[in-house]
Amino acid sequence: YEILGKYIEKVNGEKIEKKEELNDHNRAFELLVDELIQNSQTKRYSANYIKRLLLHIIMETSNQTNQEIEYTRILGFNKKAKKYINGLSKDIKETIITSPKNTDNIYCLNELRATKLYEILTNKKIYNEEFKIPIIKEG
Repeated sequence: YEILGKYIEKVNGEKIEKKEELNDHNRAFELLVDELIQNSQTKRYSANYIKRLLLHIIMETSNQTNQEIEYTRILGFNKKAKKYINGLSKDIKETIITSPKNTDNIYCLNELRATKLYEILTNKKIYNEEFKIPIIKEG
């Protein structure tokens, strides 16, 4: 909501005073995006393809993958993996992220931006899931 509020403020020059006003603007934006997706669908281009395309356009990325690994995100592990991680060098451990909460890694921050945009495009409330601590499986 904060990102959208700043964007609306920048474009319209209006200050958003209440969260309800921002929710109204957000809903209008969602309806606009939904209409764009509906009108852009064809047999060849599905709604999900259009959503991914919009994400790439907004994020200014391409569908080409980066061959260089900049960070590793741990989602979950077991005791055997914990031993393995503990045995890694300090340089490698510095590239491991367990939660994006306190990171300044630009690639991780872009991942969060993409998640927030995906949430807006799909109406799936998934952004807060990014901040859950990794699952440690016993055994």
